[in-house]
Amino acid sequence: MRIVTKHLLREYLLHLFYCVVAFLMMFVLYDLIAHIAEIMSGDAPAYKVLAYYLSIVLESLYQLLPASLLLATLYTLWQLSRSNEITAMRASGISLYSIMGPFLAVGIIASVLTIGVNEFVTPRLAFWAEAFKKNDFKELKAMAFPNQAHYSSRKRRLWHISVLDLKQPNVVNGVKITNEREDSTRISEINAHQGFYMDGQWWLVGAQIQKFDTNDGPVGGLEPLVSDPDDIRQFDELSVDPVNFAAGVKEWQHLSSMDMYRFVQSNPDMSQTSRAYKHYDIHARLAGPWACFIVTLFAIPAGLQGSRRNALVGIFMAIGMFFAYYTFTQVGMFLGKREVIPPPLGAWLPNLLFLWAGVIMVWRAR
Repeated sequence: MRIVTKHLLREYLLHLFYCVVAFLMMFVLYDLIAHIAEIMSGDAPAYKVLAYYLSIVLESLYQLLPASLLLATLYTLWQLSRSNEITAMRASGISLYSIMGPFLAVGIIASVLTIGVNEFVTPRLAFWAEAFKKNDFKELKAMAFPNQAHYSSRKRRLWHISVLDLKQPNVVNGVKITNEREDSTRISEINAHQGFYMDGQWWLVGAQIQKFDTNDGPVGGLEPLVSDPDDIRQFDELSVDPVNFAAGVKEWQHLSSMDMYRFVQSNPDMSQTSRAYKHYDIHARLAGPWACFIVTLFAIPAGLQGSRRNALVGIFMAIGMFFAYYTFTQVGMFLGKREVIPPPLGAWLPNLLFLWAGVIMVWRAR
């Protein structure tokens, strides 16, 4: 790594650290002031409270990092220009692109990091934190939910689960599966002690079936479908994905984008309007973190312009574009969810527009 690159990274990351810490303190203090009484009365272990605030921090990462990158980029370039370091670099034959490299690399890494956190960490932790908060900041004994139901109108099949543990949604206890006719009368009910979802198939333990006639009256009694109550049998016709059970308990925003996609794919009978909303949310979850890179891209030429003239010019230009970017995010959401444009395009539209604007600004700053 070149000495100049190391120097730029050191200055930039130091200022970025200060900005991130400042925003984190504001987020945490705001929530702490609002809930200090409940936290004290809840008497939860300190590590649980820390986990709760970690969830708040990670959930706000997609907003916090772009703002921090914007301010850190502007301040670093202003500092470098004030000490004439940018002029010395350019006079030594160092291109603008070499100066931009460390800033853009950090922006890309921040975007990828945010995507990873949003996909693999935040959904589960945020759901736990919301349940912890609703429980008045008292320690949660389990993440098990009794008497959960899921209905598939396409298959005309109702699942009733006695106990659903969100730590293992692919293992359900006390299962009753009702198959219905078009007039809503029952065809059959399958009862089982436990169900396992493995390799795309459901396996039921100790399954029994009760059949019904066209008048919804029982025909005979419970018939065992296995020779022993502890035997396991595979049911090919049961194709529901366990993510549907989790979606019935969790808020939509607490699902990962992969779980959102699986939910949409496993519910083909969903209305067109609902499908458009959910398709937009899936793509917005993936498009949003790239704000880190987009913001850095247009902040660099704005900072350089401000350093050559009045510093306020570049600052106001960058901040104006920052707010314009998030304004276009709302416009894209409106157009995508109303299906004026395809929902995926609505989610990616701000990125495409401001990526183009940033490239134009960089080209002119040469």
